Amino acid sequence: MSVGGTKLEVSAVWTYAERRKLSLALNAIEEAVESHRWDDLSQFMKPERVSKLLADGVEMPQLIEENVLGLGYVHNNLNDPDGKLEGYERLDQITELEIRGIDSSRRGVAAMTGSVTLVDGSRRDISFELELINGGFFVVLVDG
Repeated sequence: MSVGGTKLEVSAVWTYAERRKLSLALNAIEEAVESHRWDDLSQFMKPERVSKLLADGVEMPQLIEENVLGLGYVHNNLNDPDGKLEGYERLDQITELEIRGIDSSRRGVAAMTGSVTLVDGSRRDISFELELINGGFFVVLVDG
């Protein structure tokens, strides 16, 4: 499987159709992040889970930063040591997303590792999981 030009090996426990859907999902996530189309990421989040997190006071940019990218919500993670960037301004510091590794040993759950490159050229490690539910992939969201 290829994501943004990087070859990733998916376990043989996955069917061809599942591997294809995973590839499409990862490429769509990469495209959304690199083009700053943050709303496009909502297709990979279960609405009822997002609603609960939003009701608990987590804002969508923070949810993306913590759960979709697995960065953690620390000011320095996205070049904001003074905490002055608000909302999507923090996420807009990202210029590139690279997925370098995948753990697909459990059928239907894929754990990705990689990095994002920021406007100043620095990189931050990322990790997140996608789960196959009813034919679609969704980010495994955790409570903040």
